[in-house]
Amino acid sequence: METARPDFLLTGFRSFTQDASGRPLPNPTETLLRMMRDAELPGSGLWRGVARIGGRTCALAVADVNYTAPRQILDLAREIRPRVIVCLGLGGETVFETGALNSVARGRPVYDRDGKPIETGGLDTNGPDTGILDPALPENAAISLPWGAGNLARLREIAARWTEPGNLGPLGSVRVAPAARPDNNYVCNATAWAVARVMTQAGSPSECAGFLHVAPPKTPSDGYFLAAANLLVDVVRAIRPE
Repeated sequence: METARPDFLLTGFRSFTQDASGRPLPNPTETLLRMMRDAELPGSGLWRGVARIGGRTCALAVADVNYTAPRQILDLAREIRPRVIVCLGLGGETVFETGALNSVARGRPVYDRDGKPIETGGLDTNGPDTGILDPALPENAAISLPWGAGNLARLREIAARWTEPGNLGPLGSVRVAPAARPDNNYVCNATAWAVARVMTQAGSPSECAGFLHVAPPKTPSDGYFLAAANLLVDVVRAIRPE
């Protein structure tokens, strides 16, 4: 199923939050991508898989939630050169984000999806940890994600359809919106920022990229993951390199 150049790279995260009894809670983005895989690929560090989704060949990758995640995902993108990169994260709502923020700075903590600090020292999205050295950029500077104008129009159509009365499900309303709030110290935002920065430079590995925040489940269920999978299929079918 692997090809020299997949149509998509879909990225998620592996976190280590626990429930009240101490049992590990898998990150829903990891569970979703593992659910959708046709095959797993060998390797260390990133979990990797491959799938045929919506008629497109998709590489799947899951990174640990830590300061190396943006660099690992960028290294994989440079290796396989997907035509489209979609970074998945968890947010309060289900949102196709049109931008990312330079808001994860060295010396500040990084948080998991429940708002608990998972690492002291933070990330440096302008530094060598991500390979996008640009110390002149201020913290909380926004950068547009290169979805492409035509793709944004198609995403708005998807969002409108998913938010019609009677269509609201476990993911809640779906919308297209600007970058997340300032001081967003989450690894998914940092990864989207890193990908967007690299794609403004010569030799970018991909033609377009975006960031999809999926509302976290109140209680993980088959219905939640089925809805998330169907939304991802809609996205893969709609997005085209621009």
